[in-house]
Amino acid sequence: MNTESGKRRQPSTPKASIPPPESTTGRDRSWDREHNYLVATYRGIPRELHHQIVEIAKKKDVPVGEVARAFLEYALEAYQDGDLELSAAPVLGKRTLYPGDY
Repeated sequence: MNTESGKRRQPSTPKASIPPPESTTGRDRSWDREHNYLVATYRGIPRELHHQIVEIAKKKDVPVGEVARAFLEYALEAYQDGDLELSAAPVLGKRTLYPGDY
């Protein structure tokens, strides 16, 4: 409890996204700031899976993000249609879809 005001300090709310840092080279980053919502980053993607997606993108001559988006959209539709089942298992006090990886 904050003794000066007698009120509890409210925790700060995290921002939905962290904007790119200000450029030290004088480069205009306004486009990056305005379009930051277009970028998604996921942790825990195995290196081999990443390389496979990159290879598909190279073969199709398209950006890697478009290949990843196509797979995500396909998987989401399959999940919603009941064609893809995800079963979470408890591991070390949390849940995972990949219990063999721990």
